[in-house]
Amino acid sequence: MSELRTNQIFPRDGLPSASSGTRNGGGILQVVYAQKKDTQTISSPTAGADIDISGLSFTIKPSRSSSLILLQATIHHFVDGGNQMGFILKANDSAITDALGDAAGSKKRVFASGQGNQDHLDSWVLTSTSFSYLHAPATTSDVTYKICANMATTSGTSYINRGERDQDSTYYDYRAVSSITGMEVSG
Repeated sequence: MSELRTNQIFPRDGLPSASSGTRNGGGILQVVYAQKKDTQTISSPTAGADIDISGLSFTIKPSRSSSLILLQATIHHFVDGGNQMGFILKANDSAITDALGDAAGSKKRVFASGQGNQDHLDSWVLTSTSFSYLHAPATTSDVTYKICANMATTSGTSYINRGERDQDSTYYDYRAVSSITGMEVSG
């Protein structure tokens, strides 16, 4: 004799907000993922300019306007000495203003900051920045999310997914994969 026991069954599309279940929303409706396996060189950047990190973008079409998009990303990078790398999270080519630090004078507002001024580290050191953010796009139209790098100065050369030295070495010179994931969460 077979038995199937469960406390609740949630629909495939998640629960709408104010549903009669024990949870109000929170079901994962879809997951979109993008990864960057290649490297990217950022040479003599324009200070304060947003630089697209190629491959770290995706488009998602929310199934309802009350949905939230949970964004999670990890970026591997090497920042040349004397510089600092910040990250900007964008939706449809505009910075998500709620995902920026508070305004304070002329300081650049970023979502996250990567390792800066690596003069004190060896040239093969690859560091990582991870972050998550819950965005409310309030639409059922396509939304394209992407991550941009923002360099503090115009000096030096920095890299995504590799260190500066980048020799053929089995011990020190790594290559990495950066990624961004978006999950539609029912509101």
